[in-house]
Amino acid sequence: MSTIHARFFVTKIIFLIFVSVCNADSTSIRDGADAFQKGEFKQAANAFQKAAENSPNNSRIVHNHGVALAASGELDNAIEILHKSALDHDPKIAASSLNSLAQIHIDKAKNLLSENPAETPEDKRNEILKLIEKSEKYYADSLAIEPENKNIKQNIEQLKTWKTKIESQWNQFDRIQKRQSDLYNRLNWIDNGQREIANSIANSKELSNSPKKYQSLYESAEKQQQIVDEINAVGNDLKNQLAQNNQQNSPENAAFLQAINNAREIAADAKKSLDNFDENNSQKQAELSSNQLRQLKLPFAPFEKVVEETEKIQTQLVDNNPSSNKDNNDNNSQNQNPNNRNDNSKTLNLQQQIAEQQLVSNLTQLMLYRAKEELAKLQSQQSQQSQSLTQNNNEPTQPTTPAQTNPQQKSIELAIKYEPEIRKLAEESVSLLNQNKFDNALPKQKQAQKLLREILNQQNQNQNQNQDQKNQDQDQNQDQQNQNDQKNNEQNNDQKNNQSQSQEEKNEQKENNSTNEEKSRQEEKAERLIRQVKRKQQEANERREELRDVLLYPTPVDKDW
Repeated sequence: MSTIHARFFVTKIIFLIFVSVCNADSTSIRDGADAFQKGEFKQAANAFQKAAENSPNNSRIVHNHGVALAASGELDNAIEILHKSALDHDPKIAASSLNSLAQIHIDKAKNLLSENPAETPEDKRNEILKLIEKSEKYYADSLAIEPENKNIKQNIEQLKTWKTKIESQWNQFDRIQKRQSDLYNRLNWIDNGQREIANSIANSKELSNSPKKYQSLYESAEKQQQIVDEINAVGNDLKNQLAQNNQQNSPENAAFLQAINNAREIAADAKKSLDNFDENNSQKQAELSSNQLRQLKLPFAPFEKVVEETEKIQTQLVDNNPSSNKDNNDNNSQNQNPNNRNDNSKTLNLQQQIAEQQLVSNLTQLMLYRAKEELAKLQSQQSQQSQSLTQNNNEPTQPTTPAQTNPQQKSIELAIKYEPEIRKLAEESVSLLNQNKFDNALPKQKQAQKLLREILNQQNQNQNQNQDQKNQDQDQNQDQQNQNDQKNNEQNNDQKNNQSQSQEEKNEQKENNSTNEEKSRQEEKAERLIRQVKRKQQEANERREELRDVLLYPTPVDKDW
């Protein structure tokens, strides 16, 4: 427990102990109070637990027990105890218990932070935010009981400040990490953020004029500034990289740098509109910025991402065709391909539909280029594997049959096969949309959508197989780990049994040795007794011999005697 929290608990517990001592002269309470003041929190908790067992209905004692547990580090037990005292009818006890519960949840949140708080993993971040949310609720309940309590208000403000600070560190760390990724993922991250802002602005337009609405727009403006900064950072990094390679003056690179600059200016215009609370223009600019970012990132996208994006755009065009039965088509879209229904509900005007359909035509050409790249890589890998097997087995390997072709290769081959037809359908749809012939354009749009989905389904099948293989590998690793654990347990048990058997043998040997020693002692004692008896018998015999001699052979008497 931190020093700040320890001081907090001390100030609370002194008051409640004082009241308790006045009402119940208990040695345990006095011992608990003395131990707590000395910082001996474990001893204090034990003393208060003893007092609480004798007086289970005394909420002051229960509260002190919970606080002492928290101070000793037993946070979960403290929470259980303090929940009981928080229900007391005495507002002082209830408010103090709730305040303590809030502090405990803050401590639990801090314990989850990494050594460098900014590097805390995503799963722990979510858990920390949940604990903070609980702490905020406890503080709110405590303040409702004591609305004039300045300490509670101060704690609430400190918690808000700490939460803002830690979230800021996380965001900054994530931004640094994202900036180190490849150009596609970096632009894709910025584009996703821009789309979220556009959606947030659209949602705020449905709110009536209120502090909540203006707060939402203010937060969107802050996020929009981050988008501007990130686009600017991409441009600067790319300029530096091209300058190092003396490639900044090539027409392609110059055009790309200009496109990045245009995206930054559009994003900056969205920020200005948000600062002025101009929802309509800010939403328009945010959507334009997202479209610009999408066109910037797609040339760097891998094959699977190009297919995914192209299918999503084509499905959106089918949904927006006035001749399309939207309800039935939406249901059909969700049933056939539920993974790509993110932005299809967006309404496009005619000019946007024409531009998006032309984009599909352009993307199919990019899809073909990426597919050929991926196919060359796969064939190279297969060739290397074949050579490796031949060298190891000294036998020629059979060529890959169509049945052996994996879903990834099948998806690539379909993209190469269908690209001319999809591009032709897209270009014909563009021409028909320009003539407002929506009925004629719709079948061609649906056919292009169908072909793209066929490619995508093969791609998703490959991803599912990869995931299944990954899960299978994890299961095998877990089984192996379980077997190793079982083997180790058996070895440990055998070792324990051997140790136990060895110990028994030692005990038996010890007992035998003890018995033998006792037997030896008894025998030695008996021998001593026998020797004593023999010696006494011998002495008696000697005395009898002396007496006999005296009697038979009297000693002459000295004449002087």
